[in-house]
Amino acid sequence: MQRITYVGVVSLAKITGLITMIMGTAISLIYGLMFLAMIALGMGANAGRGMPGSMELGVIVIAMMVMVPFLYGLLGFAMGAFYALVLNFVFRFTGGLEVRIRAD
Repeated sequence: MQRITYVGVVSLAKITGLITMIMGTAISLIYGLMFLAMIALGMGANAGRGMPGSMELGVIVIAMMVMVPFLYGLLGFAMGAFYALVLNFVFRFTGGLEVRIRAD
């Protein structure tokens, strides 16, 4: 068995930031397309009466679809750095994390 006794703070932060950015992209696409479909269906149902604000709401949804992955990535980076700091602190008292590494 090998022991991990230290985790690079920036290294873990980059990894968690990228993972959460990818997850944020998927979530943003799913919810964004769902909201855009609801806006489009709402506009079609009220075609004769008009729906003020629908276009603006669509622009907001598209802007959020672009911004959410970056916000998720930024928060993931910050939380990854915090997690690495706490992990390294805990490693001092527990002796590290046991892992099994197989050489191929």
